[in-house]
Amino acid sequence: MSDSNRIAKLEAEIRLHNRNYYDLDKPTIGDVAYDNLKEELKKLAPDSPVLSEIGNPTYGEKFQHPSLMGSLDKCHTAEEIEAKFSGKTMVIMPKIDGLSMALHYSDGGLKTAATRGNGKVGEIVTPNAARISNLPLSIKSSYKVEVRGETYIAKIDFYGIMDQPGYDGNADGLANPRNAAAGGLRQKDPKLTAERKVRFVAYKALPTQHKTQQEMFQWLKDNGFETCPIFTCKVGTESTANLQTKIDHFKTMKLPYDTDGVVVALADLLEFDSLGYKGKYPAGALAYKFETEKASARVLSIEWNTSRNGRVVPVAIIEPTEICGSTVERATMNNYDWIVREDVAVGDRIIFEKANEIIPKLVEVAERVKARERNIPTNCPSCGEALVKVGVDISCPSESCPAQFVKLVRHILTSLDVKDIGLSTLERMADKGVIFNPEDIFGITVEKLKAAEFGDTESGNMVAAVTGIKSTRARLLKALGIRLWGETLFEQLFATGGLEADRWLEPGFGPEKDKAAIGMGDVRFKELKEGIMARQKLLKALVTNVGVEKAKAGAPLANKSFCITGTLSKKRDEIQDDIRKAGGLVKSTVGKGLDYLVAGEDCGGKLDKAAKLGVKVISEKELYELIG
Repeated sequence: MSDSNRIAKLEAEIRLHNRNYYDLDKPTIGDVAYDNLKEELKKLAPDSPVLSEIGNPTYGEKFQHPSLMGSLDKCHTAEEIEAKFSGKTMVIMPKIDGLSMALHYSDGGLKTAATRGNGKVGEIVTPNAARISNLPLSIKSSYKVEVRGETYIAKIDFYGIMDQPGYDGNADGLANPRNAAAGGLRQKDPKLTAERKVRFVAYKALPTQHKTQQEMFQWLKDNGFETCPIFTCKVGTESTANLQTKIDHFKTMKLPYDTDGVVVALADLLEFDSLGYKGKYPAGALAYKFETEKASARVLSIEWNTSRNGRVVPVAIIEPTEICGSTVERATMNNYDWIVREDVAVGDRIIFEKANEIIPKLVEVAERVKARERNIPTNCPSCGEALVKVGVDISCPSESCPAQFVKLVRHILTSLDVKDIGLSTLERMADKGVIFNPEDIFGITVEKLKAAEFGDTESGNMVAAVTGIKSTRARLLKALGIRLWGETLFEQLFATGGLEADRWLEPGFGPEKDKAAIGMGDVRFKELKEGIMARQKLLKALVTNVGVEKAKAGAPLANKSFCITGTLSKKRDEIQDDIRKAGGLVKSTVGKGLDYLVAGEDCGGKLDKAAKLGVKVISEKELYELIG
């Protein structure tokens, strides 16, 4: 066996034993035998990344794909498929909403794993891929093979767990399984990839060694890969209705992962390869995108809840209804004006949709019954105070409203990145008389908490959580919970000279030049001025108890603005914090005044807009080179 083949085999074996030992806690060889394998690999390949994967993985290394790893051209109707592939035998498979990855095997062992990137160049993630539980580290093949597929997190492992507030340090939880999988694949500690239960489903093997898609899928299964279900159809022979039925079948199929459509590809692999690419898309396949699914249900009641900023928000409680494979019983209804304008009432039948198949949203009223009840409150559901009209909303004006008080405290802690005190705990504190006002959260003591029947350890942890907090001045002001104002807007105000010299701490703040500093309108300026004046006690408590981190003089990113897009190795809020600490300004959109767009993988329209406006596009690595 050649040295290169022996190296590949040793790397695969060591990774397998690493998984058995570190992930499964089921070692299959002794320490001496394991050490001998590592020593042999060290002699043959002293620079092998496998030798440093445990505890010290290396990240950011780019990988040139041997062949284009392109995306798919899209369609939305069965007629489009028929027009392109009439008379051809096609396979239909689910379009998995995951992160694409290529696996390279040599002499039967996994050599390299890389993300799709821009299709030509990806990022090496071999240490993390080796921790994916259902990914084979060795296959039944002596020649070089590339296996492509999607990494994903199963719905059962994500929903109700990773999307919950506080998961993995994220205030609102993770957005969706795809982002969770992408982040899991880029964890600096590969063990965390296993903890997130990242999985892999294969759909392609290269070079083509099989005649049909079906044969290739069988080969993948025989080598231990998870594959997706596939159907076969003869386009043009079967009716359009039959083709649509097969496509729609995947909407209701119980699959472990999220899907956003189906892939329709030529069954004959030789013909598929012979057609090559049209631009960046393989000519032998199409991605059929599902339209947003709609359903109808009767409104059983309308629930009104007072939010942190006093808005009283309506939610429709509806008949339990199946949509996109799940049962929903609630639908959002925007605001007071929307309900009045659309004339929605209890008893009506409504049409609603799952935007991105996640959030149920009321679209329109399909049927209005005779005996109708709008159920619009005149008093606050939380404190009973008479409601007032503010813009499109009805709002509670009482600053002592329990809903606003407790939720404001939670907003304060979330803004300051304090994760150890949840809403239910704050409600207990309020019920027990530990806190009466928002600023009281900074005065809690172990003695007060123990007297209110909190445990010793719990009390100590909570006091520690609100002690020695460090934050930025933009986040400090965000913590005030001023309507229409968030962290980004405060940053822009500071960057453009508004609120200079921390005059926001001065009584009587609010001269007109602050309004002109970023061209803000009268309404936004009024909210800012009145919000700061109305929260002087809270502001004083924040200034007293929170250490404000300011950019140092001569900061590397001073006077430079950045927008972030795509999937990156670090969490987005971490990157934004690093930019701010280096004196830079973070923006949420691409515009003429933007200096840099930091682009990761799978970028969307922001990349195109940056190109049109001449905004410089840089990688995550280049950003940190600027920071130094």
